[in-house]
Amino acid sequence: MQKIIDWYQGHPEAGMIATVLGLILAGWGIYISIKSRNVSKMRFALSGNNLITDYVAKFSNLNVSFNGKDVKTLSVLKLVIWNAGNQVIRGLDISEVSPLKVVCGGGIHIYESNVIFSSEQSNSCVVDLSEANEVLIDFDYLDKEDGFVIQIIHSGEDYNSVDVHG
Repeated sequence: MQKIIDWYQGHPEAGMIATVLGLILAGWGIYISIKSRNVSKMRFALSGNNLITDYVAKFSNLNVSFNGKDVKTLSVLKLVIWNAGNQVIRGLDISEVSPLKVVCGGGIHIYESNVIFSSEQSNSCVVDLSEANEVLIDFDYLDKEDGFVIQIIHSGEDYNSVDVHG
């Protein structure tokens, strides 16, 4: 043991190398522990297009309707929801008290909503137009990077009055 201590005292660069190597390994350990922890991250993004805005003032003889209802303003909203974490998100993980839903404020009426894309059909993504301004969203599960796209046709001019809850 004394020989090892004497050798280290004679070679101070060995202590510096051991310290640097220890710091590198500690940093690597912290990085690996952060990257490997299980995280559930549900993310969403909204985009929309206005198709018709107040045509009555410009074209008095034109009538536009959607499923038999007169329409003055018509927009299409696309909502993308995906799992950005590395842990499965189960539909049962979402509270029944505060379910996942899209709510339109400002007197916006939702005419129709559909799931137009799902990265995995077994996720069983469904939407339910529960009220004139609210769409409930349900799914069985979302694996890492799984997601789906919902299309909502509504009476708003944009998606600034649209909120996602849950």
